[in-house]
Amino acid sequence: MTDILQQAMESAIRHEAEVMTWGPPAMLLIFALLLSYTASKNWLKEKFLYRRVRKLGVAALRNIVIPDGMDGRVLIENIILTPDGIYILPIKRYYGIIFAAENIDTWTQVIGKRSYKFPNPLPELETYIMAVRNLLPAIDVTGCILVTREAEFPKGKPNRIIPVAEAAASLGITKGEVPVQLRTAWENLKAAELVLNTEEKKSMKYDDDNADASQHIISICLLCAAFGWLAWRLWNPI
Repeated sequence: MTDILQQAMESAIRHEAEVMTWGPPAMLLIFALLLSYTASKNWLKEKFLYRRVRKLGVAALRNIVIPDGMDGRVLIENIILTPDGIYILPIKRYYGIIFAAENIDTWTQVIGKRSYKFPNPLPELETYIMAVRNLLPAIDVTGCILVTREAEFPKGKPNRIIPVAEAAASLGITKGEVPVQLRTAWENLKAAELVLNTEEKKSMKYDDDNADASQHIISICLLCAAFGWLAWRLWNPI
């Protein structure tokens, strides 16, 4: 009986040692993969989003800083060149239900049972359009705000708020050659681009970009911790 108990205890100790050796790194690996998957999925989603916007025109500028005409500067996410003119197309990645109207200063976002207030983005869009028009006074410059499919507008949305999936049809952009005057204006616009300072480089990054980068860093740290633990256990068996 004593021998059986001793064997059982030794087996339990060996089993516990194996669990302690492989269990923690396995859990860390699972968490790392989950975080990496989420970050990679968001990254691919952003790439696909910008590709759709880019295809709306024959050329595009992304995250460009230009003078605002009032001794300041503005950062514009997307500017598209088309045969019809130049379009300013910032993207708002809204989630949930949005209650909005063109002439209301504050809009409301509802996610689950919670609601949030945020400024009407249309005046900001107008600032972007005026900045480009100031540089290209003889060119037709217009724009709208693109929203992702995660946003719902149950009470209707302003005319200049357009889902990304409907942008091509709603904007009515034609195909064909870009007039020489537009091509020249486009080159002038690119030449007017200002160098980003440190704060602007931070502000131009979409919040989810920062979150995705953080998730990738955490994933790498978890992987390092998992391999570190495994190496330590294998070199120091109990």
